[in-house]
Amino acid sequence: MLYYDEVMIDREYSYVEKEKIVIRFEGYFFRFETYQAVIDEELFSDYVTWQNNDVDTAFDFTLKHVYDRELTHDSFSLKIGSDKVITIATKTRRGFDYAQKALVEMLVKKEKGILVKHGQITHTPSFEMRGIIEGFYGVPWTWENRQDCIQLLAENQMNTYMYAPKDDEYQRKLWRELYPENYLNEFKNLLKTAEEKKIDFWYMISPGNDIDYLKQSELEVLFTKLRQMIDLGINHFGLLLDDIDYILKGQAKIKFGTSAKAHAYIVNQVDEFLRGELANYQLVACPTEYDNHHDAEYLEILNANLKPHIPLFWTGPSTLAARISHEDIQKMAAVYQREIIIWDNVPVNDFEKDDERLFLSPYSNRSKFLADEKYHVRGIVLNPMAQWEWSKITINHSARYLWQVSSFNQATVWLESLKQSFDEEYLEAVQVFLKHNHNRHTLNVCSFEMEQALEMKDKNKLSEWLIELNVAIEKLLELENHPMIKEGAPWFERAKLDFELWQAVLASDKVKVEELKEVCQQSNYRIGTDLVMGYLG
Repeated sequence: MLYYDEVMIDREYSYVEKEKIVIRFEGYFFRFETYQAVIDEELFSDYVTWQNNDVDTAFDFTLKHVYDRELTHDSFSLKIGSDKVITIATKTRRGFDYAQKALVEMLVKKEKGILVKHGQITHTPSFEMRGIIEGFYGVPWTWENRQDCIQLLAENQMNTYMYAPKDDEYQRKLWRELYPENYLNEFKNLLKTAEEKKIDFWYMISPGNDIDYLKQSELEVLFTKLRQMIDLGINHFGLLLDDIDYILKGQAKIKFGTSAKAHAYIVNQVDEFLRGELANYQLVACPTEYDNHHDAEYLEILNANLKPHIPLFWTGPSTLAARISHEDIQKMAAVYQREIIIWDNVPVNDFEKDDERLFLSPYSNRSKFLADEKYHVRGIVLNPMAQWEWSKITINHSARYLWQVSSFNQATVWLESLKQSFDEEYLEAVQVFLKHNHNRHTLNVCSFEMEQALEMKDKNKLSEWLIELNVAIEKLLELENHPMIKEGAPWFERAKLDFELWQAVLASDKVKVEELKEVCQQSNYRIGTDLVMGYLG
């Protein structure tokens, strides 16, 4: 069972001696609501046959879907009573989807029928926004990756996908140019999936490197680009002013005085444009100083001049935050004085030579107080690796934190999240591989014992770990068609190369050691612990 705020199971239950129970649907959420419009029939395929309330046939239970304006964002209340009435109250359609998953957990298939537990489940996700931002440098994901990402987000009760690949030239370097037809077709397909899965699709644009703040014509070009995306059906946008030279010069300096005022001006102009185009839209901005752990003149001026309803990104107290503590959010909430969306740069591996590694760590060192309403954190979006398949390891784990932070047990949930990707038979092997590929920004790459063995040049201990890793990889390679195994092939090959080099070290074959050592040094792939090269120095 998923973790919920409150689960109350009564002693009483109902038992219907049928292969499937019949539930009559009564929809009050919107006019003429039918089960065909809102029920995930596949989810209930083993338990339920559905009918609407205009059908005059026998039924076992009634499900009433009601609107409750007192609820917040994607929360829900599910009640099953002895009167055989199931009542689900939500404020959003997405909340109703989550309630359906909870309802399935109250149904138990028995040998001759269906047992229906009586009781109540209520839940409000800890964060309103829960998702990912494709915001890394390097080769962007394929459109197939993005389609799969939308599916995974929905499966994990997440609700946000932000399109912001740094190396989509039309998004950053060529921001003035309209997308060609082939891109537009892919966006349409992705938007269709996002709408079906109830995932909010955000389009981010990054004009900050070379936009001329003084020319209205530049703004008109930007608006034309955004209008192209509006025409596709997008109404969630972001203006990214990160990783740019923000020192004003010439007439721009004379007019605005500070880059913060110039940035507030352009974001406010985009907001005005969107307000004129759309009755329903959202806009977020990324400031140039996005990773502060302290107050700054830039942030004070930006906040004073930026419209108060526009949230800002924050990556935590550093670009690649090892932790985001209660103290961190207390301090920066007072600085930002508006809604914050945390752009969490995990498990991204685009910094310096990080792209040689896979970052395969739990989602950790994020305070539960980030969800405290007084700090105005709307949500968290993770920035994954270019390696989409292996990014799922951390994303699946983070989903539990974002859904129910107060019951987030890192160790227990970590194992549960691994089971989303691997069968029981392969869990031990994958955990060995993960142990050798920690995210170096959030965890020590090597354990204390490994560091000691390297320092003491303990060949016996190092051999144990290298043999363990080699055996684990051989086990994982049995899954030759598994997407993660295919994507991880270069790192598996590197581990095999390391093991071959280690055999040469143990055999005191100096010629082969030097030969293989050079091959390793030239490789674009590296195992995180890098024990053999660490031993050789």
